[in-house]
Parts: sequence; structure tokens; C-alpha cells
Amino acid sequence: MITVAIVSNNPHIKKSLSLLIKTDPGLTIMEGQDIEIDKKVVMLVDTEVVDLEDHLEQFSKDVPIILYSHSKEFLDINDLLNRYKVKFFNVYTKPECILQLIKEAYC
Repeated sequence: MITVAIVSNNPHIKKSLSLLIKTDPGLTIMEGQDIEIDKKVVMLVDTEVVDLEDHLEQFSKDVPIILYSHSKEFLDINDLLNRYKVKFFNVYTKPECILQLIKEAYC
């Protein structure tokens, strides 16, 4: 069982990602502020979060992180992907690909 923490200030994003995650019986959801790094946790972090780099600094060494962007392009994404060794998806990514990205974190 993999636990997914959704970190976003946008309630619509939280809701839509939560609904997607609930479609897979191997995944559960936790609130972003309740992250326990001793569990199998994957963080989905909205690139619009004000303290994005703080989250990456704090958790990227202990928890797999997947960034989410509302748009097709996010200008700083290459730098963040390389610096923090995180993955990325955007609003155009197919739902089954998002679920696969989450599961790959612990394969």
C-alpha cells in the first residue's frame, strides 16, 4: 500500500487528484501536513505552492516527490527535476500515467 500526500493550495486540484487516487485500491491519501517519512509515501506537490522549494528541500531526500503543473509548460521544471531528482506531470498527462508514476516510486 502506497500513501499519497497531495500538497496544494488549490481545493479543486486536491479534489481531482484525490478522486483519481481513490480509483486505485493500492493507494491511499493523507493530508499534506501529516507526512510520515517512515511509511511508503509519495508526495504530489503543486508547482504553484508558495513554498515549493522549501518542500523540496525538506522532503526530497526522504520521500519520492512528483511535481504537478496546471499548464503545459513550467519554466523552471528542468532545474527542479535535476536538482531534487523529482518526477513531473501536468494537466495534460493521462490519468493512468499519473497512477503509474506514483507506483513506480516503490518498484
